[in-house]
Amino acid sequence: MHIKVCRLSGRYDEIAVSAHVKRLLICALLFVLPQWASAATPRLRPVNGASFAVAGIDWAKHGYVEHQYFLSGHADVLESTSAADSLSGHLARDNAADLAVRPAVVGKKLQSDRPYTTRIIVARPRAAEAFSGVVILEPLHPRGRPSAGVRLLPYLLAAGHAWVGVENPITFRKLRREQPEVFADLAIEHPSQLWGMLTQTAQLIRRSSLLDGPVRRIVMTGYSASGTVTSLYANSFGDRTFDGRPLIDGYLPLASGVFNHPIGVPIIRVMTQSDFALFGAAANRRDDAGTSTDRYRLIEVSGSTHSERVSDTCALYSMPENGFDNDVPINMVIGQALHNLIAWIDDGISPPRAPRMELNDGRIAVDEFGHAKGGLRLPHVEAPLSSLIAAAPGCELAGFRVPLEQVRLRQLYPTAEDFVARRTAVAEKLAQERWISQEDALRIREAALKLSAVLENSERLRER
Repeated sequence: MHIKVCRLSGRYDEIAVSAHVKRLLICALLFVLPQWASAATPRLRPVNGASFAVAGIDWAKHGYVEHQYFLSGHADVLESTSAADSLSGHLARDNAADLAVRPAVVGKKLQSDRPYTTRIIVARPRAAEAFSGVVILEPLHPRGRPSAGVRLLPYLLAAGHAWVGVENPITFRKLRREQPEVFADLAIEHPSQLWGMLTQTAQLIRRSSLLDGPVRRIVMTGYSASGTVTSLYANSFGDRTFDGRPLIDGYLPLASGVFNHPIGVPIIRVMTQSDFALFGAAANRRDDAGTSTDRYRLIEVSGSTHSERVSDTCALYSMPENGFDNDVPINMVIGQALHNLIAWIDDGISPPRAPRMELNDGRIAVDEFGHAKGGLRLPHVEAPLSSLIAAAPGCELAGFRVPLEQVRLRQLYPTAEDFVARRTAVAEKLAQERWISQEDALRIREAALKLSAVLENSERLRER
C-alpha cells in the first residue's frame, strides 16, 4: 500500500506505509513545533559560575540546597506606572505625592509575548522531608538583594519553607557588566516584563518544576521596592488561577507605599514609622477586613525604621554624636506576620488587628520620647532606653536612636529588675496576642537581662 506523504523538502511522494510513519511524524513536528514554541512556554537551564551566596545568604550553611537558573520565555510589555517596572529612580518617581494618587495597578498592554531571559534562584531544605510545602516567592530588590528574604530568613528556616527569588530586570545591565561570562544571556525588551516573569515562575512552582517535593502554598513577599512590586502584582494579577485555585495563595508586602485592593486571598501589610515620611503611608491606608472577598491586615510598627543602618548623610545632618542605629526588632513582627498569613490561608485563623498610628494634621503624632502614638508597640517603645527617631532630615529611611538621660532612666526604672520586668511583660503580651513568636519573646527577655547587668553597674541606674 502506498500513500502520499511529504518529504522534508516539502515535495510529495508515494512511499510504503512503514516508511510513511516516520516521515509523517517528522512532518507533523515541523508543522506543530514553531507554533508551540511561539507560545509563552518558559524554559529553564542552569546558571554556571554564579555566586551562590546572594546578598550574603549562605543557604548551604543552613542545611539548604541552592540552584540558580536562567528562565527564558515571553511576557507582555506594559505601560510603566511605577519605578517597579521602569528605569526611573524611586525617589524621582515613587514619592509620597505620586504614591498617594496612583491607581496602584500596572499599565495597559503595549506589546504581547516579547522574549526575555531572567535569573531565578531556588533554595529548599536539603532533606526532602524537611520541606513544608510552602514556597516564599520574592521579586528581588532593584539593587539585587532579597530584602524580604534576609529579614524572614530565621523564620523561613525554622519552618522548612522554600524560597524562590526572581531577578529584577533593572539589575540585568549591572550583572552583565560585572560577570559577562556568566550573565551575558540576561535580556529584556522592557522592565515591565517583570510581571510576566513572576507569573511564569509561579506557574513553574505549581508544576513542581523547581522543587523536588509537592508544593501546597505560594506566598509572595517583598520589602521596600520589592514590596511595591508585591502589592502591584497582587492588585493587578491577584485573580490569576492555576488548576482552579489561586496562583498565589497570599501576599506579604513590607514597607511599601502602595494601596492594596481587595483580591480575595489574604494580604498582611507591614509598615515602618519612617514609611510615613517618604512613601505616603498615611495616604494609602485602608481598614482591616475579614470577608470572603477581602482578607486584609495592616500593621504599623511604632518607632521602627525602613532601613536599619544610619547613612552617612543622616549622620552628617541630623544624628547627634551620641546617636546609634535604630534597634526596634521589626523583623520579629515580619516573621510572625508570615506565620499568621499561612495560618489564615491554611486554616482560616484570622490574624490580630493592630491599632493605627495616630496622625496630627497629616503627620505622625509622637509621645514624649518621639515615638509614634498608637500603632503596634514593641518593648523597645513601651519600655524604652532610647528615643527612637524614625525619620529626620537626611534620615528619611534610616532614623536613629538617642539614649535617654540618666535622670529619666531612674524615673522610669528605679531598679534594673524593674526594666527587665517591664520589657518582659510587654513581650509576653505581644506573644500571647500573636504579634511575635514565643521564641522571640524569650529572646527579648534574655536581651533585657543582659542590658540590666550593664545598667546595674552603670551610673545610670546605680543610684536608686
